[in-house]
Amino acid sequence: MAKQEIRNFIRSKKRELTQLDISKASKEIRDNLFTCSYYKNATAIFTFVSYNQEVDTKEIIKRAMEDGKRIAVPKVLGDEMEFFYISSLEELKEGYQHIFEPITNHLADPSKETSPLMLMPGLAFDRDGNRIGYGGGFYDKYLLKYGAGTFYKCALGYEFQLFDQFEPEEFDIPVDGIVTSKEIVAVRVAYIGR
Repeated sequence: MAKQEIRNFIRSKKRELTQLDISKASKEIRDNLFTCSYYKNATAIFTFVSYNQEVDTKEIIKRAMEDGKRIAVPKVLGDEMEFFYISSLEELKEGYQHIFEPITNHLADPSKETSPLMLMPGLAFDRDGNRIGYGGGFYDKYLLKYGAGTFYKCALGYEFQLFDQFEPEEFDIPVDGIVTSKEIVAVRVAYIGR
């Protein structure tokens, strides 16, 4: 499948999901994530805030806060994105593309975190860690700015979003792991910290 065909296929499959489908798969994905060493060892979680039919991250945010991890979520600023620390879900409000964004001004500095984990959204992923995003390039730009190796980059997705292989664009930064409801794909072995 070509990239556009993959995008169309995934968008169509996501539109078929019911709220019950999303809740069930999101719980299974969460449960799998919480068993991973890169979650357990993370001092901070840099995570997207779920939107539309994406894997629900709000329960992940709540659990991570209970586990004593710092939480940073993205905010779009022009054609770039920055992450800001939040201490509760009440510090979010609707922003860019109707996605909830932080209202705090506590800019996250990943270089000051020992083992930051980045949870990444996307339309499709393959077993080599390649990712097809939504087309804005926000995550690739952010990772280039702060260093892709700073984070353990984990994609969260439904089973139908995982492909054996597809051709990445030259500027795409691969993820290190992928968590679905059925499996955990380790592209790169998780590190314990710096």
